[in-house]
Amino acid sequence: MAVAFSEYLDHIEQDALTLAGLSPRAFAQPVPSCPGWQVTDLLAHCCNVLLQKVPLLQARSLEPPDGGSWTRAKPGDADLPTLLNETARKILTELRSIGPDVPLWSWYAPDHSSYFWARRLAHELTIHRVDLELSLQRTGTCEPLLAADGVGEVLEVFLARPGRPITDSGREAMVQIRGTDLPCSWSVRMTAAGSLVSAAAAARPDATISGQVQALYLWLWGRSGPEKLEVDGPVALRDRLRGLLALAT
Repeated sequence: MAVAFSEYLDHIEQDALTLAGLSPRAFAQPVPSCPGWQVTDLLAHCCNVLLQKVPLLQARSLEPPDGGSWTRAKPGDADLPTLLNETARKILTELRSIGPDVPLWSWYAPDHSSYFWARRLAHELTIHRVDLELSLQRTGTCEPLLAADGVGEVLEVFLARPGRPITDSGREAMVQIRGTDLPCSWSVRMTAAGSLVSAAAAARPDATISGQVQALYLWLWGRSGPEKLEVDGPVALRDRLRGLLALAT
């Protein structure tokens, strides 16, 4: 389900503001969805993801970012929220300036474009904003259309990424993932050579995993359990798929 370029930018802006608006009193809180992290680790990670992309966007580069072109943030750095907010603004300024169709380097071979980075950064910050909410013992939420798009992204870009097969020792199997609140579905064929993903319903899946798109999105990213999902078929295939995604992400 396509999300407009401008909507990705809105999500980047909103989630960056949420993350940057955190009170320092919460910095030492553990992040249960990222074992071993405190909130300061989460903030530093978000800063670094954005900091790396600033020179890429500014140079309109077709080459990967030079490691010396940006300074990494650390969990102990002073005023990480301000750095996050300022860096997000630089990202948004560049993306709004160049629009969705400018060629740019990316690690995903099928899509070297500014649209790819708007999408990727929107989901990066959404998932880490959910991490923050979980660390504060709140319920992580996501707007349904973005969640549906995120299901497609994690399956197509991470699990089925060309040139980096994610495999296990299980037999070949077809799993269908189906949204119950939006008309969307994906078919994942797990094979010894990697996973193949199609944004379409499977004729004869070995198992079907159904749920609201937000529940699917957060489960696929390991930010929630499978309690809100229904499985028609062997539960072991659901768990196998989740194990492959843990390797992919």
